[in-house]
Amino acid sequence: MFPQALARALTRRGGAAAHFGEHARALLAPSERENTLDHIAHKKLKELRRQRRRLDEKGAVTFVSAHDPAQIAPALADYLMLEASGWKGRAGTAARQNPDVLHFVQSAIAALGAEGRVRIDRLTRGAMPLAAAITLTAGDRAWFWKIAYDEAHASFSPGVQLALDVTKLLMADEAITQTDSCATADHPMIDHLWRERRAIGRFSVAIGGRARRAAFSLLLKAEMARSGSQA
Repeated sequence: MFPQALARALTRRGGAAAHFGEHARALLAPSERENTLDHIAHKKLKELRRQRRRLDEKGAVTFVSAHDPAQIAPALADYLMLEASGWKGRAGTAARQNPDVLHFVQSAIAALGAEGRVRIDRLTRGAMPLAAAITLTAGDRAWFWKIAYDEAHASFSPGVQLALDVTKLLMADEAITQTDSCATADHPMIDHLWRERRAIGRFSVAIGGRARRAAFSLLLKAEMARSGSQA
C-alpha cells in the first residue's frame, strides 16, 4: 500500500510527513453484483419508482449512453449546460464559466474518449437532457466523476434516477471491479445507493533543504486549518 511504502521511504531518508484529512466516501465494489441495491429501503425504492413514473408522464424519458468518440462531445455539451444551469452556475463554479477549466475538461474528456476510457450517460426527453453523468475508467477501475441535473425537475430526482441506471450498468460490466464515487464524505445521494466505502486521506511531505524543512510545520498547520483537520 502507498501509505506504508511512503512511510518506509521517509524513515530511510529521515524525512517528515503528516497524514490528515481522513474520511471515507462511497464506493461501488460489492461481492454479489445481482444484490447491489438490496440494502436500499423498500419505501425509498418505491418512492423512486413513483418519481420515475411521474417523470415519464411529462414525456417519455430515455436513457442514452455515449462512449464512442463521436458521441462524447455533444454529450459533454449537455453535461456542461446542465451544470451551468444549476447551483454551480449560481455559485460561479461551473466549468463553462472559467475558460481555463472549460478547456481542461473538454481536452481531457476528448483524449480519454479517444482511448475508450470515458462514458457520458444521460436521461433525456427528446432532445432535452434532464441529467448527465461522466464516468472515467482505467483498467478494472472506474470513477463516477461528475453528475448534473435539470433543477426544474428536481421533484422527480432525475440525478438519482440516472445514478441508479449507471449503477446497474456498472454492475453488469464484469470488467469493472470497483467504482469510486468521487463524492464528499456523507454525501446525501450516493451514500444511500452505494454501501461500500473507500478511505481517503492527505499527506504533506517535507522535502528540500533545511529552510524548507524548518517551514514545514508552519505550512502544515496552515494546510490543516484550511482543511478543518487537527494535528
